[in-house]
Parts: sequence; structure tokens; C-alpha cells
Amino acid sequence: MDLTFCAIASGSSGNSYMVRTEETVLLVDAGISGKRIKEGLEKGGASLDMVNAILVTHEHSDHVRSLGIMQRKCPQAMVWSNIGTFRKISGDVADGRHCTFTTGERFVIGDITVYPFPVSHDAAEPVGFVFEKGDSKMAIVTDTGYVSNEIFEAVLGSDLIVLEANHDESVLRYCRYPFHVKQRILSDHGHLCNEAAADCIERLLREDEKFPVFLLAHLSKENNTPDMALLTVRNALAASDVFDSRKEAFPSAGAGTLHDLRIEVLSRSEPGNVYQLG
Repeated sequence: MDLTFCAIASGSSGNSYMVRTEETVLLVDAGISGKRIKEGLEKGGASLDMVNAILVTHEHSDHVRSLGIMQRKCPQAMVWSNIGTFRKISGDVADGRHCTFTTGERFVIGDITVYPFPVSHDAAEPVGFVFEKGDSKMAIVTDTGYVSNEIFEAVLGSDLIVLEANHDESVLRYCRYPFHVKQRILSDHGHLCNEAAADCIERLLREDEKFPVFLLAHLSKENNTPDMALLTVRNALAASDVFDSRKEAFPSAGAGTLHDLRIEVLSRSEPGNVYQLG
């Protein structure tokens, strides 16, 4: 076993993910209750006292709400963030329990290599993460207004990609949100819509010899549904020639089909499936 992944919760109300090997357990964000995180870790085959590190993507409350609680419940876990995020969360981090990483530079925790890459969001210094162990690679890309070339290059070659599909743009435009909130979400520093997620997946399938598992994440409670997100992505891929182009670009790897492609939607509030890579 190289990497094991379990989404504990993924949505606009709270987020937390587990990434682990047999030796190392990482928690990515702590935006839900400690009780729910404990339950999610247990589903993924881990426990609170096994957590080596809590990695923070950015300082918004749906990602750090239980950071202080989790430090008390996970006695050996260090909090890892870049300096921009740490300035925002320092009041919630216990003395001597913080490690700083530099965005764009790899670091190692236990036997997992972590690559933090910049995303575009209205936070101090937001990041996504790539995790590598052995031949396995996975990525978490949420809370970004668009997929930059830097994001794309970071996640290329992953076996599993957690990708934001926050909202349906037409639903958002007519929802009850104030105009300034809609503009924030739709901006380059907001969130990816279903169509943007579909575009990213299509591009990855054109340029990546691998056939990753895609997990659509961080869905809005108000402006999206799992069926809407999944249908938008699958319809976009069905309407494209991406699978024919794979056959031409990667004849030895096999083209695959839409039927072969594994695309799932992560639950906003419940632990998801456990994925073992490698």
C-alpha cells in the first residue's frame, strides 16, 4: 500500500480529508467537529493518536474551525502551513506545535512527500496539495477561482484528484445570495463551477497518460447538487472527442471510454469511500 485517502467532509460548510500510509497519517484541514473527524479517521483505518500532522490549505473557517480542538485530541500532530496562513491562524495554534512550509517547495512528513502549490482564492496564501509515496500520487484542488497552468502541472500524473465543483453558474446567478457574494464566488479568487471542473478534467485526459479517479468536491449546499455536478461533467466529456484523442496520443496506454472513467461526488457531511493507491 502506498497512499490511502478518505474524504471526511467536503463542502462549503466544512472540510477535512485524511491521507495516510502504513507509517504516516495526515489530516488536511479541520473545518468540522472533532467528533466527525474522529469518525472519518476511523473509517480510513486511523485514530486520533496516529495523526502526525494537520495541514492547512487556508484560514477560512470551513477549513480551520476545529484546529485548536484537533491539536488537543491529536497529541503528536504538528500544524503545517505557510507563513501567510499562519499569520491568520496563529491564535489557534498551540505554542511549539507549528511547522512552516514554503509554497511551491516540496517537504516530507514521515514517508509522504507533500507539494503545496498556489491556488487563486480570497485568502492570505491559499494552497492545494499533492501527496506522493512510492508510485502513487494524489492531489487536492479546492477553493480556487480558476485552474492556473501551475495548478494543472502540479496535478498532472495523479492517480486520484479531488477537484472542486462548487456551483452551477446559472443557479448561482439567480439564487438568494447578495450580489457582492455572487461576484466573489464567480471571480478568479472565488470557486470553481461545474463547467470549469469539466474543462479541467477534459484537459487532463487529453494531456495525461494516466486515467485518474476524479472526486468532485466542495459542493455548495445552495447552488449545486451531486447529480447536477456529475451530469455536467459527464455530458461535457461525452460531447467532446477526448477519448478519441487519447487513442491517438497514447495508443499503447489504451484510450478508455466515458464508461471506464471513475468520477464520483464527495459528500458534504459524511465520510466517503476509502481509496487505496499503489
